[in-house]
Amino acid sequence: MVDEISDFEIAVLVDLLENPRAILKAHKKAVLSQLLAKGFIEPTKNEPEIYQLTKKASHFLAERGVGISGG
Repeated sequence: MVDEISDFEIAVLVDLLENPRAILKAHKKAVLSQLLAKGFIEPTKNEPEIYQLTKKASHFLAERGVGISGG
C-alpha cells in the first residue's frame, strides 16, 4: 500500500519531475520534508540542496500516467 499522498504533494513531485532545479515557492518547499520522509524524493549526491525523484515516486507517477507524452 502506497503512503498517503495529497494532491498538493503530487503537484510538487510533478514540478520536480519536469525540472529538478525548479525554484519552488515557499508553500511548495514546505512539503519537501514530507516527501523526503515518505521516500518520494532524495537529495542528489553532488548537490544535496537539489532533490530528485526516487524509484518509488517515478513508479507512483507512472501508474497515474504522469510523464507520458500524448504526442
